[in-house]
Amino acid sequence: MSTAPKPWTHWLLKLQGLLILSLLFGVCATRFQLVPFRVAFGSFGLALLGASVVGFAAALVLIWSWFKPARQHRAYAGVSAVIGVVPVLAVLSMVGPGRLGSPPIHDITTDTHSPPQFVAARRERGEGENSLDYSQGVASIQERAYPNIKPLLSHRDYIEAYKHSLATVKKLGWRVLREDMEAGIIEAVDTSSVFGFKDDVVIRVSVDGEGSRVDMRSVSRVGVSDLGANAARIARFQAAFEAG
Repeated sequence: MSTAPKPWTHWLLKLQGLLILSLLFGVCATRFQLVPFRVAFGSFGLALLGASVVGFAAALVLIWSWFKPARQHRAYAGVSAVIGVVPVLAVLSMVGPGRLGSPPIHDITTDTHSPPQFVAARRERGEGENSLDYSQGVASIQERAYPNIKPLLSHRDYIEAYKHSLATVKKLGWRVLREDMEAGIIEAVDTSSVFGFKDDVVIRVSVDGEGSRVDMRSVSRVGVSDLGANAARIARFQAAFEAG
């Protein structure tokens, strides 16, 4: 008894399978630093693009199969199209579609004139990672892209604001690198859940009249654009500080 040959669209499904494996490799290689960042994240990006293109092609084939006597192609094309959509939706859910147009910067601060400086983070950063030296060229870009990133002014006095800032950092799950109450400085690291991206944070608390002022700076260790992650982190800290 002979077996009917599989339609050519089964190769679309096989190709999608290979691309999904490449996506998983890119995630694991990035998170566990198996290969240089550019290679690991580049492979993820190419696999994501490939899965999207194949998924779009499969969707066209699926539509075509409904108008032609080609029912044998529908299952393979349909599954391939769905597989192509899933990773794109996953990335959009992590990043947020509104942040895809973020400017190519990765250093955000509430004080662009005198940004808080890193000390402990410099000892953790490796060769090839982004510099922690602040560029005034970044300031003008940030002010246009994120006009709402401002210092946090609190009614709490200096000591209370410092302690509350430290408690907020710990509540958010960031790893503390440095505590210096006398200088009003806290340094910490926030690690993303999927790719394991590490972003350095420095918080500076100072006296402001009868209350206090809390400035903050967040810098990505790798990548040119942060897709709005550092600005979102500052906003998240400020919201948690005021809610506490």
